Amino acid sequence: MKKTMILLTSMMLLTACQKQDTFTGQVDNGDEIVISCQDNLSITRQKVYEDLASSYGANYLVNLALQKAASFEVIDNEKVNQEVENTIETYKTLMGDDLDAYAKANLGFDTFETYKEKVLVPSMRQKLMIENYSEENFEKLAKENSYVKLRMIKVNDQQTAVTVIGKISSDEISFEDAVKEYSTDSTTKSKNGELSVVSILSTNVDSSIASLTPQLTAVALYSAPVTLSDGTYAIIDVQETDINVLKDDILKDLKVNDSITQEAEAFYLNKYNFKVSDPVLKKAVQEINKDYIK
Repeated sequence: MKKTMILLTSMMLLTACQKQDTFTGQVDNGDEIVISCQDNLSITRQKVYEDLASSYGANYLVNLALQKAASFEVIDNEKVNQEVENTIETYKTLMGDDLDAYAKANLGFDTFETYKEKVLVPSMRQKLMIENYSEENFEKLAKENSYVKLRMIKVNDQQTAVTVIGKISSDEISFEDAVKEYSTDSTTKSKNGELSVVSILSTNVDSSIASLTPQLTAVALYSAPVTLSDGTYAIIDVQETDINVLKDDILKDLKVNDSITQEAEAFYLNKYNFKVSDPVLKKAVQEINKDYIK
């Protein structure tokens, strides 16, 4: 693994040529044959570089740039150290106390301490930098993604949904009792129908519910059944719309959301003027996220 990383690191020491849609990067002694076998098949250092760059280059460059960005950002060092120590304890639980032997055999480093300084610490700083983006932009992200706290009753047909909505609206039955009596969803039924915080980004609820969140601006029972993707129906109760009341739960959700992570990554890459001169690698980076390079 370490040798692979060394070869990839050579991407940062490239000289340029002009041919478009081919790698401009040239490694030292690129014509040197590093692998050969019968039938005159041989692989050069340059070919190894280009194959590695094709497979891993874009992700490697993005990750390297983000770690560099994190080195410029103000990150809570105490929190970094605590998170790293927690990770080390996990390693010990899984691999035993002799982490040096594990690092040498599996991680490509002579000592675990070297792995910690070269990999764990930079990676943790990068992780916390991305999380800081959600904290620093909380109000904007929470509002534009329409976070609310919901409860749900899932039923099989529209008529039942309309009937239940009428009973709850007229106080003939409480929402909690209606969950127990009518809901067909075992997961939410055991929690009084609670879905916790939901937004247009949510992937752990039906897409019909997620897409409805911009309309759920008041704490109230939603007046119409929501048709779900499997043909069943949901009765939606809005429990809270104040993002400040929901802040802790919203932040937890934002920090693990892939869309927000990529948005944060794009922000920091552009903040520090991330550029890729190689046309092949540039195209590959833009295929990961077109916003990574402006």
